[in-house]
Amino acid sequence: MMKISGLLFAGILAVAGTGPAQAQDAGDAPVELDPAQVSSAVRYAMPLALDGLYASCASSLPPKAYLLSHRDGLRTRFTKASEGTWSQARSLIMQLMDKKGGEDLSFMKNMPDDAMKPFVDAMVTQLVAEEIEPAQCVDIDRVLEQLDPLPVENLANLVGVVVDLAMKEEKGPKPLAIPMAPAPE
Repeated sequence: MMKISGLLFAGILAVAGTGPAQAQDAGDAPVELDPAQVSSAVRYAMPLALDGLYASCASSLPPKAYLLSHRDGLRTRFTKASEGTWSQARSLIMQLMDKKGGEDLSFMKNMPDDAMKPFVDAMVTQLVAEEIEPAQCVDIDRVLEQLDPLPVENLANLVGVVVDLAMKEEKGPKPLAIPMAPAPE
């Protein structure tokens, strides 16, 4: 579950040039993410993430895999649910880019929407595809089958909750550093 939700949101974070571990400014102050904005960004990214998932897994899944037999229906549902979410996704990307600073993706700030949106779409799909290992495809397919009956809005909200929990976990107490003896040679 964490892998799928992470993949959906990772594309948005990656486009912004950050990730949960890096979603902090130079003073280590956490980026405060608005849950409604995260949910919209996730809904925006869902059809793109599905495309990335398909690109990574289509050749390694068995012929009767859920993704292979239900992709078109999932894509239609996800695309319909993503309508009207671009402005929130763009706003979140800009917010994360502002917090990160730097110039690596600063050119995007001045991009018009008609140029930025296809750029983000391609980047999210590619980044999700690159993150999935073929060995993970069967497990992701099994989880996808269980999540499919949920309304898309619930899926997006669930991803938002998981991302929030993951970010809290990363900001949480650090494990004790226990010195270890070097491994015998």
